[in-house]
Amino acid sequence: MLSLLNSGLLFVQEMALLLGVSSGHCRELAVNLTRGDVAETLIDKRRGQVRDYKVGHEEKAEMIQQFAARAVTGHSISSEELARLVNERTHAEVSPRTIRRHSNKLGLTGIKKTLPELASTLKKRIIANYREKCLRVHFWDFRLK
Repeated sequence: MLSLLNSGLLFVQEMALLLGVSSGHCRELAVNLTRGDVAETLIDKRRGQVRDYKVGHEEKAEMIQQFAARAVTGHSISSEELARLVNERTHAEVSPRTIRRHSNKLGLTGIKKTLPELASTLKKRIIANYREKCLRVHFWDFRLK
């Protein structure tokens, strides 16, 4: 289609509308097509936002900490509540929508139901190990007497 544009059979506005790009970008594509490689011209080179500007490491860490603590204890893990807590503790201005986006990005939404069960299992293991250790200590104390 860009070749048709370069040969003058189509207008820039028509081609831009068909491709879903601006007229300027359409012209740029057509010029690049005449200069070089077809594949290089047509590959989308956009990278998107590379860095989170609003949510830094401190805010993400606080969000994960609050999410885990509240999920394990059965408290609300709503994005509104998490945003309030993160903002309160980090003095940031993170919206509930941003919390939802990062929760999904970090995979937190997938563990919200399994986290309490995991914590309960770990707690039982810790208690069992502690009891076993106490029994060993008492056993050796008894044998020394």
